[in-house]
Amino acid sequence: MTPDNDTGKAAWLTNLGNSLVRYFQREGKAEVIEDAIVAHHRAVEIASANDAEKPKYLSNLGHSLKFRFENSGHKEDIENAILAQSRAVEMTPANDSRKATWLTVLGSSFLCRFELLG
Repeated sequence: MTPDNDTGKAAWLTNLGNSLVRYFQREGKAEVIEDAIVAHHRAVEIASANDAEKPKYLSNLGHSLKFRFENSGHKEDIENAILAQSRAVEMTPANDSRKATWLTVLGSSFLCRFELLG
């Protein structure tokens, strides 16, 4: 088992979460999106505050929560997705080219919430 202080572990966890999200999209099995959220959440948890990739981990967590919301309709999932994605935007410097991506993903979650909840 890879120790939490291994510098690559958060990246491996987010990659695992992303793979599970893709599998969920194909198969629609609820337990798969649960595992994706656990992996993404753990990546965010173990990444240091100054990890340059932490915004990506937060955005991926939000993405998986959004998928669960679309599947389950639980309002707290989309709210938590928006919180995670907002943190990703806040943590990203204005001159970082990925900020536009994080803003787009956040906008997508706001639109999803509006379309499904009004």
